Amino acid sequence: MAESVKGHPMFRKLTEEEIKLHDEKNEDYAKGSNPLGNFYRVSEVLTSMGFPISPTMVCIVYAMKQLDAAVHMLTQGYEGEVENVDTRLRDVHVYFKLARILHMEEQESLDTYIEPWYETVVKAIECCPVCIGTGRRASGDVCSKCNGAKVIPID
Repeated sequence: MAESVKGHPMFRKLTEEEIKLHDEKNEDYAKGSNPLGNFYRVSEVLTSMGFPISPTMVCIVYAMKQLDAAVHMLTQGYEGEVENVDTRLRDVHVYFKLARILHMEEQESLDTYIEPWYETVVKAIECCPVCIGTGRRASGDVCSKCNGAKVIPID
């Protein structure tokens, strides 16, 4: 007896395409090392520059970039030259799956080891809930509570 497929028939096909895309791109990003290492590396670089951001948030920002491009194309009524709406949305789906994995990894790591970015964020929030330790408000103005003092990342 054939298995009954529930939901839209294209859902499985699109998911299979996303798996293939993930496998192909991950070969370039990881080359046999941690498959999510690029998100951890970018997190470390940004944290060292005074922008404490978790690997999960790095991934979500990458997804937002793709989503923004797709929304812009849709609202302006065009398809991109290099990437189109469909390829952008496919990337968004992959990024959000990776963000879920990163979040799970971060939650597991908190039980055994506090990641440097996490300690920085905690100290930044304790320092200043207004600018979260960046020394600047979202507008770019110097934070009146911290007077522009930045939280130095913990090594």
